[in-house]
Amino acid sequence: MGFALKSDRRSPLCRAREVLHSQQNKTTINNSISMQNKGFVKFIAIALTLICVFYLSFSFVTRHYEQKAEAMGEVAGKAYLDSLRQSEGSVWLGYDYKSCEALQIGLGLDLKGGMNVILEVSVPDVVKNLAGSNADNPQVKQIMNEARAEAEHSSENFLDVFVRLYQQKVGKDQLGGIFALKLKEEGITPNSTDAQVKAALEKEIKAAVDNSYQVVRQRIDRFGVAQPNIQILEGRGQMGQIMVEMPGIKEPERVRKLLQGSANLEFWETYNLKDIQGALAALDTRLAQAAAGDKGTKADTAKVDSTKKETVADAKASAADALKALGQKNNAGEAKEAAAATNKAREAALKAHPLLGLFAMPGYPESSVVGYATALDTAAINRAIHSELAAQVLPADLNLAWGASAEKGLFELYALRRTDGKAALAGEVIASAKDEYDQNHRPVVSMTMTPDGAREWAAITKRNIKRPVAIVLDGMVYSAPNIKNEITGGVSQISGNFTAQQTQDLANVLKSGKMPAPTNIVSEETVGPSLGAASIQAGFTACVVAFVLLMIFMCVFYGFIPGMVANSALIINFFFTFGVLTSFQAALTLSGLAGMVLSLGMAVDANVLIYLLEGKEPFSRQAAERIAGLRRYHPDLALAVSRLSWLECHVHPMRTGNQKALEAFGQFFARPDLRCVELTREVVELATCIRAQCNLRTPDALQAACCLQLGPEHLMLTGDVAFGRVAGLNVMFLDSAAPPGTS
Repeated sequence: MGFALKSDRRSPLCRAREVLHSQQNKTTINNSISMQNKGFVKFIAIALTLICVFYLSFSFVTRHYEQKAEAMGEVAGKAYLDSLRQSEGSVWLGYDYKSCEALQIGLGLDLKGGMNVILEVSVPDVVKNLAGSNADNPQVKQIMNEARAEAEHSSENFLDVFVRLYQQKVGKDQLGGIFALKLKEEGITPNSTDAQVKAALEKEIKAAVDNSYQVVRQRIDRFGVAQPNIQILEGRGQMGQIMVEMPGIKEPERVRKLLQGSANLEFWETYNLKDIQGALAALDTRLAQAAAGDKGTKADTAKVDSTKKETVADAKASAADALKALGQKNNAGEAKEAAAATNKAREAALKAHPLLGLFAMPGYPESSVVGYATALDTAAINRAIHSELAAQVLPADLNLAWGASAEKGLFELYALRRTDGKAALAGEVIASAKDEYDQNHRPVVSMTMTPDGAREWAAITKRNIKRPVAIVLDGMVYSAPNIKNEITGGVSQISGNFTAQQTQDLANVLKSGKMPAPTNIVSEETVGPSLGAASIQAGFTACVVAFVLLMIFMCVFYGFIPGMVANSALIINFFFTFGVLTSFQAALTLSGLAGMVLSLGMAVDANVLIYLLEGKEPFSRQAAERIAGLRRYHPDLALAVSRLSWLECHVHPMRTGNQKALEAFGQFFARPDLRCVELTREVVELATCIRAQCNLRTPDALQAACCLQLGPEHLMLTGDVAFGRVAGLNVMFLDSAAPPGTS
């Protein structure tokens, strides 16, 4: 087999020109792709800017309302902000005030002040409850007490200590006999191994902690804390611990009572609207008479229905008049007058009907919901239904309670009925509760009760067929399902127009009363708002001073215009940093402020590196000045470069498609007074020796060899001190550092 070779008789210069021309064509294609990439980068930059502006805007909105509250005074301002948090009306871009608070730049405890509390769910009580009657066994009780005492002074948690002590004193694989009854649903039998029992206990303890976590979160949400941080601590020795951070808290005693109170889950029988409608109307009349000073006049029950109709009619008329007035007003002054007229009409309606004028009644008389009210009106309604007149007029067994959440901006007022002065059934009878789907793939909640609870539940459901029974946690109604028939066996299914999230929340509520799991405060730290304000001021001052000094440094080091360009980059860096942190709901702390100041220095350092590595102009200018100075003393001084310099100068412009730079280099290398040293065999062999002896990079060794080929009458102008290691090489260094590898 043979090979045929085609001879290329073109000169090396022609071949180089063709390669260069081909490379230029490739550069044009690459330049087009690069332009497309630049468009994509611009799109990402604009999108990121809009996202940052969106999230940062919430901080300015909340600050606006906080300043309005400060101008009202401490008491009135707090009431104003609380009403905004309860209201679901839009204050900015369709978001209510509470949502704006959640999306603003969060401040940590060290900046805003507040409380840091570590709660601990009583794991020994949970284990004791799961042991049932076996917990009263003297030996089991003794081991639990010893485990409790040892765990308080050990890095081990209570469960690990209890299992270890039980194995030492009773024997291995004996725990199943204690917990088999309560952990039957988890597959535990008297013959189960200790590892299986321990895994089931850990699962139940985790469920108890999760339930406590949900209760704590719900309570804090109702307390009105902005951006609380609630976490379940996991780690060795931290079983059952919950960390709660509440920025801006000024009532620590109230918070302690709130957090340590045990979950109070109850089932209540209810009244229908038609049952108490007359009593509510009578209370409304008595309140109006009391406000008018006519306390001796008794309510006329015969006028209840007409009173209700008049109230509804007055409310509708007032609303219609208000809408009509607002629709007729075009300028700001007239709109203000219309609003004043509307407020006046509302005040007149409330004077006549101080209770019924505050909420709307449902149209369904069989409903346990007796009214709907906005968050701003709930306080006035509470004062009315808990007044002395209410105790005289309303039924003694009536308990009015609010729904836990608002529907379309309105809170529901439920009519609960006391059974023997209390709730019909307590929540500790719940054995299990879980969210699932029925046969029609609709979200439902399945609830299982203990044997004692099943008997009571059967009696309650029997006398409340086709009537609702309310599920109440901490005095708030979470659901009021209708009873379709008597439920025996203790297994119930709660269905309705639920979403998957709603059934999950309801299941968590039901599990809150599954077992007694009291929480205790094991650690507490209070940071005063004055310290927080001082920290904010100090951090802000440090940032401003650092930024001003750096701006001055940049302008002095780079010059005014390049320095201001670098300063603009720092401002943009700050903008994007805060915007991204806010979008991720990160909280700003004192250490975070210190990090911001540090980032300024890092940004300057990066700018300096970029300036030295890519800014060729200072080096070029200094080199030109040195050459001009030498020619004043040596007019016959000639210039020489290596072929390697030609390569280094052309690579980057070819890669980026910089035609202007290629033309400039082409003119430079075409100068008649410029000598170009070729990379001959002798140059390469000499460069090999230089590289081996002086430890230079290959390109630098080739440059030095080319310069030595010029003979003893040569001068190498460079900014790289590494060339000073080459013997026989006459080197002149520039005053400032130059990019590595240039000469």
